[in-house]
Amino acid sequence: MTVSDEPLPIGIFARTFAGVTIDAVFSAATSSGISDMQFNLASAGLETVPDTVPDEIVEEISASSALHKASIRALSGSCNISHPDSLIRREYVRRLGVLTATCATLRIPVLTLSTGTRDTDDLWRAHPDNRTREAHRDLRLSLRAALQLTADTGVTLAFEPEAANIIRTADQALDLLDELNDPRLAIVFDLANLVGHAPAEAHNEILHHAATRLRGRIALVHAKDIAPTHEVVPPGRGIIDFTQYLHTLVHVADYTGPVIMHGLAPADVPAALAHLRAARAAALAR
Repeated sequence: MTVSDEPLPIGIFARTFAGVTIDAVFSAATSSGISDMQFNLASAGLETVPDTVPDEIVEEISASSALHKASIRALSGSCNISHPDSLIRREYVRRLGVLTATCATLRIPVLTLSTGTRDTDDLWRAHPDNRTREAHRDLRLSLRAALQLTADTGVTLAFEPEAANIIRTADQALDLLDELNDPRLAIVFDLANLVGHAPAEAHNEILHHAATRLRGRIALVHAKDIAPTHEVVPPGRGIIDFTQYLHTLVHVADYTGPVIMHGLAPADVPAALAHLRAARAAALAR
């Protein structure tokens, strides 16, 4: 797997590009000028968190990423590890073990996670019970089990604070990291998730606070934008100040790793990529 040496390489969700083959997905991404990706096994015709990953799929991903000189920076592993049914939680933890083994084989350093929800139908829908002690207990138990199951892989498990999930804020994320106290547990940082419905003038304060608290604990950064009405839009079309975002990541959070954009269609990629590259240049020049 080829890894860029430049700070803050701009990458993308592989699922942005539809393809009938794995090779078509890699080709579409690299043809757009993007060589850093977060891969999702849905792009290989599987579930995001499948029961098993066939050897031939692993081999095809490896061959295609090498052919197109692409870096798979992370693999998506979002599933409901806080589901109210303990049998479902345990099965998802087992499947995360399958995904982490796949990461180790493909030398993918990060598996991204959701912290889940008590909603039984939609992983991205909030539920009143998300704030209960029992929900937080079940999340901790699932994460501890996943860390123990995958201890020999060396793969980082990185969870993403989300408004609809159990962990919503940077402070909650840090509390969970400190409690579980495992160097392989880290954060996916997405400013659009953290600002929520806060006004644009409050974004910098929220950003600085989160970057300060999570310094050294960030494994991956996501870059999606939000409109003034809070819908997700392609980077550059909303109210996120990406120059300030990237500057703060570098100078406050000490983060220079990949920045993975999502929330956009293939037609939006050229403009979004140009916007993020310009923001990165301005951030690094300060």
